[in-house]
Amino acid sequence: MGLSRSGLAQLSGTELLDSLSSLVMTYPALTLAILVGLFASAVGLYALRRFKRPMGTRFLESVAGLDEVAVLLHPNPDPDAMATGVAVASLVEQAGTSRRCSTPDRSAIRRTGRFTTCSNSTSSRSTT
Repeated sequence: MGLSRSGLAQLSGTELLDSLSSLVMTYPALTLAILVGLFASAVGLYALRRFKRPMGTRFLESVAGLDEVAVLLHPNPDPDAMATGVAVASLVEQAGTSRRCSTPDRSAIRRTGRFTTCSNSTSSRSTT
């Protein structure tokens, strides 16, 4: 069917469907290649959009569905470890999830097996 550009715009709905139907019947491999290309493009755009989000956004989305998160620090943490634990606890709180930031206190573990807890996302400690 030799359709010009102006002729394509003047087709009615049924004539357009008949044209597309005859194109598909005439060139099935081309039609399949176009459909696979469109599908691959859609999947690629979705993946690109999904994985270009900031890591903090992905972290908040993964934590948002949880009831509670425990942020555990190693024994005798240095200031960097404590700051990281408090920061993670703060992010968890922003997601609307209950959090607990804890570090094992060696003397408390020997005596009672308890953890030293930093409450309200601050560096103050209380034994629970």
